[in-house]
This record gives sequence, C-alpha cells and structure tokens, in this order.
Amino acid sequence: MSTETNINDILSPDEIKALSEAVFDGKIETEGQTLPSQMVTEFDLTDKKTLPSKMVGLEIINNRFIRKFRATLSTMLRKVVEVEIISTNHLSFADVSKSIPVPSWINLLHFDPLPGSPFISFDTHLATVIIDYMCGGNGQISKSLKKEEFGPIEQHLMSKVTHEVIGCLEEVWKIILPVSIDAGDIEFDSRYITSVSHDEMFVVTYFSTKIEESSGVLTLALPYTTLEPIKQKLTSTVGHDEQKANFSWMSSLKEYLPDIRANITVELGKKNVTVRDLLSMRVGDVIILDQFIGDELMVYVEGVPKFKGYPGHYKGNNALNITSVLYPRKGEVPNVGKNITS
Repeated sequence: MSTETNINDILSPDEIKALSEAVFDGKIETEGQTLPSQMVTEFDLTDKKTLPSKMVGLEIINNRFIRKFRATLSTMLRKVVEVEIISTNHLSFADVSKSIPVPSWINLLHFDPLPGSPFISFDTHLATVIIDYMCGGNGQISKSLKKEEFGPIEQHLMSKVTHEVIGCLEEVWKIILPVSIDAGDIEFDSRYITSVSHDEMFVVTYFSTKIEESSGVLTLALPYTTLEPIKQKLTSTVGHDEQKANFSWMSSLKEYLPDIRANITVELGKKNVTVRDLLSMRVGDVIILDQFIGDELMVYVEGVPKFKGYPGHYKGNNALNITSVLYPRKGEVPNVGKNITS
C-alpha cells in the first residue's frame, strides 16, 4: 500500500499557480540554509604555470629557424621555398589539437635536458607536396584531395624531413640553451597523443611554408613545462646583446667577403625517366625536358636558389639575363637586368 501523497491531492491547480507567483514576487519569504564560512574550502584547479606573452629569446629563435629551415628545405627539394610566421599563441593542448587537420604528420620531440613533450606538425597538404617533390613530382597537389593516411614510403620520406627540421632547431636553440633533440612517437591524429593532458598549456608558432605555388602550415608547439626552466633566458635581452657583438666582426667579414668565389649553376630543365628508358638511351636520342623555351631558368648559388632569368648571348658568350631576385634582403632593391656570362 502506497503512502505517497501527490501535491494535486492537497492544492488545486489555481492554488499552486497563486503560491508560485507569490514566492516569485517576494510576498512569501523562503528560508535557505547558509553554510558557515569556516566550512567552505576553496580549491584552485587551474595550472599555476604562466609565461609572458612576449618572449624576446623565443622570437629570435623563431626568426633564425625561418632562415635555417628555408635554406635547408630549398636545398633538399631544389625549389623556391618561402617561410614566414603566421602567429604565435598561448593555447591549451585541446585548442592546439583543434587547429591541426586530420591526418597530419605529427612528430613528438624531446628537448634534452628540458622536460615536456614538444611536437612539430606538417599539415596534410604541406606534407603531401613535400613528398611529391621528393619523388620527382611537380608538387601540384589539389587541396581538395582527401588523404586518409601516410604509407610506409611516405613515412620514410617525412622522417628524413623531420630529421632536417630537428637539425635546424638544434642549431638555432644554441643561442639560449644547447639542446639535444630526439624524435619520438609519430601520430597522424593529435587526439591520439596520450603523453599530454588536454589542459596543458603550449606556446604554439604557426609557420606558413610556401614551395613554388603550393603552401601549407608547419606547427611548432612548445609546452610550458619545457619553457618554464629557461623562462629567465627567454625573456632577457641576451639575444640582443649577442647580435650587437656580432657587428664588431661583421665589418671585417664584409671586407673579405667580396673576394670569396661562389659556384653558380643554371638549371636548364629536368626530366624523370624510367630505368628501362635510361638503359636504352643511345647517342642521338632526344630528351624532352619539363622546361619550355620561353620559361625563366632557375639560378642556384652554392646549391641554393637565388635568381631567375632568361638565357641568351652577351658579347659572344652564353649568358643569362637576371629578371628576379629571390629572398631579397629587407630594404634591398633587386638588381634585375644584370647579365651573367660564361
């Protein structure tokens, strides 16, 4: 037998409505239980680690990394590469993860002797373009192309690229702290990274990387736990002091630099052929290059692309008329129209 009583058995609907309105209007006082202040304990579950939003040392590292990575990737692919910083943000790992497309080439790193789990990430399009160039392609990959995963050969090639990136990072970090960087686990989806908690804070720098006409984003994520032990060095002006010291010997370098000889190479064109075709070649065979007669030629200085121009003749010699300068220094006016003779 049930002893429960329904409120509708005691009050009519009109009485319930009138009572509710009276409580809402304050005509009927309600009593609430208030806990004594000594019974309330405050807990702060947020991460106490904080870093300044602007760190001079890290800015110097990033700027040096741009120059080093650009030259390294240009030499590796023998293509024009442009790298610049999109932004540097302080984000939780959950927010960083949202900005990384799936799949991406994500490589966890270890900065010995620093703690934490930094990582680098090549977005899908950038990784695919790099792989295509390394395999002899033209890098013309549509961004609408959906990629599910990286195959064994693609992973092998991207591991080589990661190794070069690590070399660049080790070189530029010497200004703050010499570190030995090891490549750790590889993931294609940031949600599967288990060594980092979702609320862990990172300093994330996004680098726009353009190779010829294709572009993508390289992400470098450094956790607070990695940067905290060297926070003082990152916020000091040690980098500026070193740059001022560099000017003392720069004048001497400029004095001897003009007499140094550099090797200049003009690439007429390239062609990918099968081994079968290569073995069957004979004297008199014609190889059709991927370069049209009217196209500009790439000029390499010590293996690094520096100029573009058109071939021709000048004073009885084979020559190249420079039409554009790649990577001009800030404030430099490109000296186009100059002839290189051989």
